[in-house]
Amino acid sequence: MVRERDLIFPAWDFVGIDITAIRQAGETMHFFATVDGVEVAHNVVSLGQDVRTLNVEEPEPVGLLAEPPAQVDAIIYILWPHGGASVLQAEQANLTAILFGAGTRLAFPAGASWTPTVRLHWSINHGTDLTGGEGVIGTPREVHRNGMRYVVWDFNNIDVRAARNPNNRMYFWLSVDGVEARSSIWVHSADGRPILQTADLPASSCR
Repeated sequence: MVRERDLIFPAWDFVGIDITAIRQAGETMHFFATVDGVEVAHNVVSLGQDVRTLNVEEPEPVGLLAEPPAQVDAIIYILWPHGGASVLQAEQANLTAILFGAGTRLAFPAGASWTPTVRLHWSINHGTDLTGGEGVIGTPREVHRNGMRYVVWDFNNIDVRAARNPNNRMYFWLSVDGVEARSSIWVHSADGRPILQTADLPASSCR
């Protein structure tokens, strides 16, 4: 329990998180919190010299899943502003995502009866999920490449006008109905510098 400005409320501490990759390899790290058994509209906090998602290559499957996995790696691999507009000019964008079995490069086969529902979520700066945790449902699309037929998910006509303000960072991530998803984070912004977060206090005490 924390006492701050005459308010009393619970807080959760995560101590000793290893962030050496930021200094040693120049990587970006994204953090968000979840709560077991509860639908969460979380925010995202990023650390790094440039937190934007840049120069992402489309991940190539090496095979196909033979059965529904209990856990997936959910990867956004492209955000394409309409008309090739710059971040400062774009109004809408399309995103495409792919799912793999967790820890593998085995994709979901086309035509399978167990193709899941994939949802896109987003937030701005340190705000929480602007979809209220519901997300926007993606459209599955069959891809035929390297002798394999697998599924990707498209999210079209997403409003990205908030990123036209250089002070804003738009964060995108994925969830999958009925499956535990380890999602990548995509940061869409004209300015890659991380934003210093300030404390967001509750309106009243919790008893």
